[in-house]
Amino acid sequence: PVSHEFDKHCEELAGKHFITIKKKEGALQICGFQDTTGEVEESIHKFIEKKCTVTQSFPIKKGMWRLFGTAMKQKWIKIEKGCSKSDVTLTQPSDDEGKFLIKLKGDKVEVQKVVEAIECLVGSVQISVVPLIRPEIRKYFNEKEDGGMKIPHIEKSAKVCIEVCMVGDDDEESELRSTTHTAPKLTRECKAQVVGMKHIAIYVGDITEFRADVIVNAADEELNHDGGVAGAIVRKGGQEIQVASDRYVRSRGKLSAGEVWLSTEVGHLPCLSLIHAVGPRWYNNLSGRQQLEKVCKRCLKEAKDYNSIAMPAISSGMFGCPIDQCAEILISTTIDFCKKQSQTSLDEINIVLFKQSDVPHFVQALQVRLP
Repeated sequence: PVSHEFDKHCEELAGKHFITIKKKEGALQICGFQDTTGEVEESIHKFIEKKCTVTQSFPIKKGMWRLFGTAMKQKWIKIEKGCSKSDVTLTQPSDDEGKFLIKLKGDKVEVQKVVEAIECLVGSVQISVVPLIRPEIRKYFNEKEDGGMKIPHIEKSAKVCIEVCMVGDDDEESELRSTTHTAPKLTRECKAQVVGMKHIAIYVGDITEFRADVIVNAADEELNHDGGVAGAIVRKGGQEIQVASDRYVRSRGKLSAGEVWLSTEVGHLPCLSLIHAVGPRWYNNLSGRQQLEKVCKRCLKEAKDYNSIAMPAISSGMFGCPIDQCAEILISTTIDFCKKQSQTSLDEINIVLFKQSDVPHFVQALQVRLP
């Protein structure tokens, strides 16, 4: 399409300025009056720059960027040299726009090559979180004259990057829940037969440890897997899950509430496929209920050719859905799906909850529909 537009653009210039433009040995030959050929050449350059030059941003964590300048410096220098050879402008990230972004500008084919090289580098990095729960431990690591001096020594010897993040005492429990996902050991609370061989089971524990053909990730619209279930899935499965998600968003755009994406990039997770599901942000009961029903149905439809699935309590965390309503909607939608889709291979539908306190709501919802 761009080649066709370029030919048309050259035809218009030729007719307007009484010149001839010919392609010859990988170059353009412009023949015409001296006072017009300069204007034509400038117009052609502007067309090429507009159609073939792209600007793209690559999000990166601060700690990972610092790692590129230390333990992974040689690999990063190789990427920078590749940018110079292909005339791609690489702007180092800063906090000016509220996000930490590497900016790239150049020919779109060359820019994509650089993006893939950065993705490969990011995918080779493993991120681990060590919670500093006790206040005196956090203080120790934050003191420059004592604990803080230990960190550069550890970084240099282990070739890692350490970021010490302080959490206020009041926010400690919620912050640790969103970053470390320290769920109890997996235990089954109840199991019910819906129809034929199809069962619904309720578990409490870490969904990243659950063995199922498909695991559902409670994702956000941009597939940024930073906290909650999503953060735990990336930490357990590996950074390649985030890299695949970033690639999907760049090529197809963000997901809306109620939409899902089935990915076979599961890293180290004990499953065959991963469904990234975007639940609704809870503003009112009517629209929230409809969107939560939709995302649940789509998860089950995407997994219909598998034997088992594990789902979290979608939208019940930071998205604000009351846990009793979340339980009633997920259980009702799942039972209706099983009864209507009797020919599906999906026989084991497991709801895996993070908190023990959520269990009674789901057990009650199951008892109401299947007394």
